[in-house]
Amino acid sequence: MNLENVLEENSVESISKKTNISVDNLKKLFERDFSAFKKVQALGFISILERDYGLDLSALKQECKDYFVDDEEDVTISVYQAKPKPKGRWLFFVLLLFLLGAVASLMIYNYTVQSKQNGGQMFLTQEMVLGEVNASDNIPEDMVANGTISKDEFKEVKDESLAFEDNDSAGMSDADQENNSSATVSSKIILTPKYKLWFGIYDMTSGKSSHQIIKVPFELAPDRNLLIATSRAAFSIEAGDTTTGYKDFKEHYFMIKDGKFSEIKREEFRALNGPKKW
Repeated sequence: MNLENVLEENSVESISKKTNISVDNLKKLFERDFSAFKKVQALGFISILERDYGLDLSALKQECKDYFVDDEEDVTISVYQAKPKPKGRWLFFVLLLFLLGAVASLMIYNYTVQSKQNGGQMFLTQEMVLGEVNASDNIPEDMVANGTISKDEFKEVKDESLAFEDNDSAGMSDADQENNSSATVSSKIILTPKYKLWFGIYDMTSGKSSHQIIKVPFELAPDRNLLIATSRAAFSIEAGDTTTGYKDFKEHYFMIKDGKFSEIKREEFRALNGPKKW
């Protein structure tokens, strides 16, 4: 049994009653929002779920540890900068501060310009991921340069990548997943994570595939024939005038073909040569 089976068979309230973990803390844990916890507290909640339901949540534990590693690194940097400067080196540090200020000003300027070009929001574009280089091998330098995602966050893709094994415990049944009716979309399609979201793209025309983790909205062009697969994190999709939210902690599959956008079943995703592994 995995976490998805537990969520399908039990309400959050019943899980809270059995584990003595509050409903609010469970929801934040299921949505991978670790900002409200301390590291020991979050790992303790995960261990309780493993014990009470006989689960193996090692992947969730690793994601939690990675989150707090980032926070610890930030603290270390701030403490280092706060140390007293040795005498006789004031000129070196003045120059260093000047350079850091110049870099920060340049980054703020680039962010402001790109934000205005996208109506006030920073978007990752499809071309940053689908191109001559597969994202699993190299990190597009423009994504790193414009500050939309760091190299470390982009490398998390390899750890976050879905296995998509063909077995009953890992997949969803037909009853668990419903198709949305296809809709013709002439404008942009925007994928927006609630916190962090892994997703993969397969170009049915070129046969190329790519995948990544995002924290900001990602824009998909409707003029390509694409298959999209997501992880179980919460997110929403804006297609034309319609925005659909997904908070069911399940994998979802979508297709853009001939200007039409629709949600499809896992079986159809496989039949259309959607990757089993990324």
